[in-house]
Amino acid sequence: MNSPWTARLILLVFWALIYLPGLGDLEIKGEEWRRTIPGRNMLQNGDWLVPRSGGLPYVRKPPLINWISAVSFKTTGVVNEWTARLPSVLTILVASLGMFGFSRRWMGNKAALVGGLFFLASVGVIEKGRIAEIEVYYIAFTGLAFTAWMAGFKGKLNPWAAWLWVGLFLGLAMLAKGPMHLLFFYLPVVGACWATRRWKQLFSLPHLAGLLLFFAITLAWALPFISSYAQLMGIQKMDVLSTWGNEVSSRVTGEEKTSASDWLIRGPKALVMFLPWILLVPLWWRKAALERAFGDPDSRKTFDGLKWGVVAGFAFMILIPSSSARYVAPLLAPVLLMIAWVLVEGGTEATQRQRTAWHWVNRVFFVLAMVAIGVAAILYWPSSLISVAVWAAGITVLTQMVLRQVKQEGTLAVVSLTLVTALATALLMGGFIRIGHHIMSQREDVRSTALAIRKAMGDTSEGRLLIFHLGQMPYPFYLPETSLELDTLEQIPQDQPFRWMLTGTKTDEGFRPWFERRFGPAETVAEFERTWGDQGKRGERMVLVRFAGHAKGGQE
Repeated sequence: MNSPWTARLILLVFWALIYLPGLGDLEIKGEEWRRTIPGRNMLQNGDWLVPRSGGLPYVRKPPLINWISAVSFKTTGVVNEWTARLPSVLTILVASLGMFGFSRRWMGNKAALVGGLFFLASVGVIEKGRIAEIEVYYIAFTGLAFTAWMAGFKGKLNPWAAWLWVGLFLGLAMLAKGPMHLLFFYLPVVGACWATRRWKQLFSLPHLAGLLLFFAITLAWALPFISSYAQLMGIQKMDVLSTWGNEVSSRVTGEEKTSASDWLIRGPKALVMFLPWILLVPLWWRKAALERAFGDPDSRKTFDGLKWGVVAGFAFMILIPSSSARYVAPLLAPVLLMIAWVLVEGGTEATQRQRTAWHWVNRVFFVLAMVAIGVAAILYWPSSLISVAVWAAGITVLTQMVLRQVKQEGTLAVVSLTLVTALATALLMGGFIRIGHHIMSQREDVRSTALAIRKAMGDTSEGRLLIFHLGQMPYPFYLPETSLELDTLEQIPQDQPFRWMLTGTKTDEGFRPWFERRFGPAETVAEFERTWGDQGKRGERMVLVRFAGHAKGGQE
């Protein structure tokens, strides 16, 4: 493969075909609302240090994703599922192109392209990369840090530049979720240094500069946050640190009992994230493949060190109490790039039997993909006919582009067929994404309730909505952007009248006289059942109240 720009174009088109279709179709799910509502509230209250949801601080995770959500909403001027998830898919695009740029320096254009396709077409990256969740930033920044470090370690990038890139990416990952990604970065790094006896890499001035940048990025937010949060809550600054300490230690001590007993299924669930390419991992232990891939002893030792570092990180995170399969997500990029590296360089000789097996794999993928596309077209007929046709045509054209870049004849058959498998995976995943969206849209339990509340309000420009004492919940994502979430009477601004209030029925019964003195006579417009939450919250009643006027002089 001669042109890196052609490879980048292939990655761009491949990304668009997988990550953009149906991006905003489904309602927010899982923890997406916890990542996006605080960002919208930041735009509203101007506090970029302490995220808030439901009128309460939400400090279990650092605020990078909240900041990114706020920027997306501000830039687009719209708050919806598409703008909430757009930063995630853009992060995956930037990560794939950035990792290609770094990795082509130390494993060549062809292997870097294969690694990029594996990355974009893996189950874990597709699952996390199409939702507004923290893991996508963990995956992206850890992968970028790994490839930048490898470029420096192999002598293809200035050590100062390499370690400064590493410090930048690890610092951003720290602001996304905390320090656990350092384990997945440094175990392979230490493994490579151990295998090659290049310990000086870890005690060099460039590494120190990278660490200083990492800590500078972390402390630039952490120090003002600790001071602001401690003042807000009336606690000592050391008590703030204990909140994060408990969050991290609970993964090791087993304090979160809900996930401490699933060791037997945690490993297989984690491996699913690496499908289908995890099936090629046995190449890591094939002596013939490794000898062909790494002619020089240094590269072979480097790969062996990386391999055992990855295995150690995976095993540690799977075995500790209160862990979860998704916690190994930062390993996705290193593992998939290492598979591509040994496959391209060491799997170039293919027997007729191997070529036949790969052909059958591709046939199965394409048949399933055609079935998925056909079902999707029927489910969405006729609204998605054009989009499905463009999508299928794009995959076909992209397949031809890839095959023109990677010659099929001779000893490169396995690599070529693997690339076609990646494209077939994209086609298959796209079809099932559309089918899954159709099924999931029939089971909405957040958007439908929130839209019913908006409908009951009628003209939302009539006045501002107060969401009072309902705790942290996803419904505000779909309610008017001017809505204000508060938890206590003391938080209610003295100079802001409200025309609407959404609260619990018990709260309404107890505090309606107080609100009527502040905002005038009230009438109950409608009641709604909470269709989201655990068993303790699901089924509770919410009441929508309309106030007749603005009684500014009222007193509690």
